[in-house]
Amino acid sequence: MDILPINVVILGAIPEAILILWAGLSLLGVRPSWKKLIMVGILQGISAYFIRRYTVFGWHTVVQLITLVIYTCIFVKVNIPTAAIAALLSFAVITIIEGCVYIFFPVDIAQILADEWLRLLFFVPHDLVLGWIGYICRKKNISLQQEFSILRKIVK
Repeated sequence: MDILPINVVILGAIPEAILILWAGLSLLGVRPSWKKLIMVGILQGISAYFIRRYTVFGWHTVVQLITLVIYTCIFVKVNIPTAAIAALLSFAVITIIEGCVYIFFPVDIAQILADEWLRLLFFVPHDLVLGWIGYICRKKNISLQQEFSILRKIVK
């Protein structure tokens, strides 16, 4: 169990949730309004606070993915497979970037969790990549649907 400081929720978890949705949905060709993205981001940030507080470390990720999918279905009005694929695509990006950060900057996870400002700094690399993915997909009208025909049948 982990207690997220309020500044980490506001400056880290909420923007991360917005960028996860923006990048993941943009990769699928779904273009929700910023209002919907921000609404889901705020709900997910609040949920992250409670989930991390009352869930065993490790399981918090699974529970947060589930809540993100639910909020995305409700507020963005996409089907469950679309919301799940979007969340998992972004989660894969986060996992890769965090893995690289651990390799290049050998910092102990306990040290990161103990220092709220270091914790916020840890969001920056993957948030930048997620933001870049969302921006490029929208600016250049790029979507994985163009590359994988099966996605055309799933994404709605």
